[in-house]
Amino acid sequence: MLNNPFNPTFDYNRDSFINDDYISQEIITATRNISSKWHTTLITGMRGAGKTSLLTHVSLELKKQPHIVTVSVTSTPDLLNDVLLGVQDRVKQSPKIKGLSIKLPLLSADIDVAPQAIAKTFKYDLEKILDYLNSQNMALVVLLDEVQNNTPHLDKLLDAFKSYRQLPAILIAAGLPSAIDTIMNGKASTYLLRANRVELMPLDVDVVRDSYLEKFKANQLSLADAEQMAKATGGYPYMYQLMGDYVWRHVDEVVTSQDIKDAFIISQRLLFSNVYEKVLADLEPKDRELIIAIHEAGDFDVSTQALKDILGWNINVLSTYKAKLNKWRVTQKPQRGLISLALPYFSQFLDDYYD
Repeated sequence: MLNNPFNPTFDYNRDSFINDDYISQEIITATRNISSKWHTTLITGMRGAGKTSLLTHVSLELKKQPHIVTVSVTSTPDLLNDVLLGVQDRVKQSPKIKGLSIKLPLLSADIDVAPQAIAKTFKYDLEKILDYLNSQNMALVVLLDEVQNNTPHLDKLLDAFKSYRQLPAILIAAGLPSAIDTIMNGKASTYLLRANRVELMPLDVDVVRDSYLEKFKANQLSLADAEQMAKATGGYPYMYQLMGDYVWRHVDEVVTSQDIKDAFIISQRLLFSNVYEKVLADLEPKDRELIIAIHEAGDFDVSTQALKDILGWNINVLSTYKAKLNKWRVTQKPQRGLISLALPYFSQFLDDYYD
């Protein structure tokens, strides 16, 4: 039996990952161009939008390039240590370095050293290795996932990269819109306001349809049913994985319309519990008040006046929170003065969980 190409556990699966490699190619090009805007890039998207999968895919593509040293880390208290030890290990294993009698710059990083001690010399330690990479016409790409709100170790990393403008160092950081906004406005990292920003958009439904047709060719999935599956995902990467995974595990031979209906019911339930509950939990109380008000007013094409009548907020407060939700893609602005819920099936979620 073939392996399941779908993985709805927020992990990367090359067999079902939908991507045009645009970001990977831009980063590879940037490693040869010191002035590229991609040297500091922030990737944002809601939960389930595919941020972690994208970083994993980019990492695998970059590792094919012998002149690039790639380190993947997450925003934990050991972040600085993880970067230094990761760089040290990857440089030694690089195809351009491995087997050569070259003495690498000595880093002071030690896994037993306290994070506070590592932080004191982090910028200097990493700069030494970057100088070395520069001399070898190589570049470092740090892929930072799960960016949290400003923390001392994250501030230290961001401050260091600010000083590496003329060195072959690229930082690609991914996180929820709220976290990315917070670090962009931190005192030590205002330079991020000028950073390259990538907002993950919904998947093209036609591409999703074609993917399902390919994956379920042996199960005689019809074009009509593939279109039904694709439209049911709403272009949301997590729903794409959920629907595909359910059908793969529950259909033995031919995919039927009933199979797709069953897949949708189960997948929507998981989308609500695993993603949308956390989306609301991430928001401030006033954000949630505004969302509930939009829902009460009909979900789509809701006027500013209707929201003022429901909430009793003045126009300045209302405009501030509308702009934030639009920026975070929880809502969207169909035209001036109107606002709509943007996430697929979010209206039903609110009915089911906040009635």
